[in-house]
Amino acid sequence: MIKKRYIDKQRGINASWRFRELADRLGVKAVYVPLKVPSFAERQRIHDEFGEIVRPIFLKGLYAFYKEELEQFLDPKMVVSFQMGWTPPCWSVHHLVPRSLGGQNLSLEAMEEIKQINSKDEVLVQDLENYLLGKDTEGISFAEQKKRFDRLFSNLALVEGQDHEEIHAVNNWYLQYVTKGETSLPKADVLVLQTEKPYIVPEELQGKVRPDFYIEKEPVSSFEIPEELERKMWEEKGIKPPKSDPRKQLKSKEETQEENPPMDIDEAWRRLTVKGIGFKIDLSSKENDESFHVSDSLAVGAKKAFLSKLPGFFKDRMHSFSEKDKGWLRNGSLPEGYAVFFDKFETNGGAGVFSVFKEKETENLSMHKIRKKLEFFAEDKKSFSALFKGFFLTDKETAEEIEAVLSDLEKQTGVKYTAFHKDGEVIVLNNEPKRENNNLWKEKKKSAYGKKADMYRFSKKGKGRS
Repeated sequence: MIKKRYIDKQRGINASWRFRELADRLGVKAVYVPLKVPSFAERQRIHDEFGEIVRPIFLKGLYAFYKEELEQFLDPKMVVSFQMGWTPPCWSVHHLVPRSLGGQNLSLEAMEEIKQINSKDEVLVQDLENYLLGKDTEGISFAEQKKRFDRLFSNLALVEGQDHEEIHAVNNWYLQYVTKGETSLPKADVLVLQTEKPYIVPEELQGKVRPDFYIEKEPVSSFEIPEELERKMWEEKGIKPPKSDPRKQLKSKEETQEENPPMDIDEAWRRLTVKGIGFKIDLSSKENDESFHVSDSLAVGAKKAFLSKLPGFFKDRMHSFSEKDKGWLRNGSLPEGYAVFFDKFETNGGAGVFSVFKEKETENLSMHKIRKKLEFFAEDKKSFSALFKGFFLTDKETAEEIEAVLSDLEKQTGVKYTAFHKDGEVIVLNNEPKRENNNLWKEKKKSAYGKKADMYRFSKKGKGRS
């Protein structure tokens, strides 16, 4: 029997008041949307579609249609990263209606228009680009292309990273319902941001563009990346460019087909066992135990505090990281290719980091205050290990293997499990170099990062945040 859940009205009122204040400061509107949570499969589809397909096209479109506006509050060298489909450091792409509330990556109306233009039910990546470039009509103007871009990506906006974190931290009270079954949802409305521009910055940072500028400008003819720019940007990163697949299809239905071959669970078990990772029953899944929901602001704040303390307390475990990677960690950020694993949504909160925030008076703290409080408590290695028991830094492949094994266990037993690892081992990597080859590996890593990328330097010139 599912218990009927009642909403904390006062908490919602307080969050709405703070959210409206934030919207005023950012110079945008705040509007209400109903609390309607899509299924997990649909949320996962939108998440995958955004990272693999939508975000790069959106960023390239920002460069094509808003380059001059962006250069009024961003260094022109940072704006170049949009041309590559990259988000510059300290900036994020925000869903105005969050994905957890059914927010889409692409406008459904624009998607229907594209289907009608092409007379088919499927939309490919190339179809999106052809629509923005106006390949379906002769003599399309730049202004009309820009209108199509605004229409297609009406739910996305570029926002400064610190503001992005505050947006979610201020209005996260509804998240306790998102992770529950849809049948237990209360009736409530949630505030979201609304903006006319595909970016959100304080008005004082926005300059003025001539009214006739977009009328006079030549239409965009391509989203291709200049070869010289691509070579230069990847060289600065010190890694080989990835192989892209332009034939990737956008999924428009909730049912998603498995594109990648299924993971070999037995092999995943073997690899994780070698790393000292095991699994045990998650006591929080028992009905008699009081479960503790971890909000987004608490999850992000805890993760950042965990990462920022690692380089200081575990120098002996950091030999596989470059100086640049360590710099990201000290700032509380993940280097590229890494992940932090911990049980974000359900925990009994009996010990460690979450017990610190179980009291009601701490539930409305911002991500920044949570991080600072945890960093204060983690004053030495012993207290750090006690606070962050169950947290560990790993590569993405290992994190995916853990998720696969946990999912397999739950399917077979009907009981929820959690992951644990060797005491004191806070870093578990898939391709960790052998100690005897450590010096050689360091030289190769040093050579790869010998030239600091412009994007990294600009992140240092920002507001001093990760």
